[in-house]
Amino acid sequence: MMSGTRSAIVGIGCVSALGLDVTSFWSALKAGQSGVGPLRLPRYENRFVRVAAQVPPFDAAAHFAPHVLPALDPSSQYALLAMREAVAGSGLDRASFASPRTGVIVGTGAGGTQTITEAAYSFYVAQEKRTSPNIVPSLMPNAAASQIAFELGAQGPTFAVCTACASGNHAVALAHMLLATGAVDRVICGATEAVVHPAGMRAWEALRVLSSDT
Repeated sequence: MMSGTRSAIVGIGCVSALGLDVTSFWSALKAGQSGVGPLRLPRYENRFVRVAAQVPPFDAAAHFAPHVLPALDPSSQYALLAMREAVAGSGLDRASFASPRTGVIVGTGAGGTQTITEAAYSFYVAQEKRTSPNIVPSLMPNAAASQIAFELGAQGPTFAVCTACASGNHAVALAHMLLATGAVDRVICGATEAVVHPAGMRAWEALRVLSSDT
């Protein structure tokens, strides 16, 4: 990497417990508003944790085509919505992203864990006879990066970074490295996670790192 090389952030997108866009996020942040609230979660009886910072409910069908939605874990949905906002605010022609010179790097600690949870429930508890072919493309850690590349037509390096809580920072650092070496002209980078589901909450409870009321 060339010493002193700089990268410019030209667009940002955000889906969080404080809102579904950057404006909502920053407004709530500046007002000192917390994203933590009463936990909304089915099939989570006898729970110790009763609060969580959850993304506000939204109609996924209003944002994604019917033939695409079944293959989108919530973690991929969040990434796609954030990407769209970032691209729209970048000032760049969206068509320019459909290029071998566009990379996509998305960090995640676990990938499509809600998909895994639901698949296990349908198999072991509901004992459903059929398994959806969308499970694998939904749960793989690089699903969000791949879905972003599909939607934009990006043909450059496209992959996931899975380094636990450092995944997002590593994704940004790797994006800068790709730009600095001249491998690409632009990179969509960031991170996504969706682990607020019964199995995920039980796992974090077992680590004794969650608060019961705040």
